[in-house]
Amino acid sequence: MKLWLSCHDASRTMSEGMDRELGLLERGTLRMHLMICGACHRVQGQFAFLREAARRYPEALPDESPSDTDAARHRR
Repeated sequence: MKLWLSCHDASRTMSEGMDRELGLLERGTLRMHLMICGACHRVQGQFAFLREAARRYPEALPDESPSDTDAARHRR
C-alpha cells in the first residue's frame, strides 16, 4: 500500500470502502489525501449522498412485481 494516494487511487479506495471495511493503513492514507485534496473531499461527500440515497431507495418503492409495473405501463 502506498503512503500517498493519487486522486484516482483515492476515488477507487472510497468506492471499495462502500463494499468492505478498509484497513487501518487504507483509512489513514485516504484521510490524509482528503485533508489536502478538496476535489476528492467533495467526491467523498457525493459517495456518502449516493450511499444514503441507495439505503433509503427500497423504502420508497411501491410493493409491485415487475410484471405488475409492465401491465400498468401498457394500460396507459
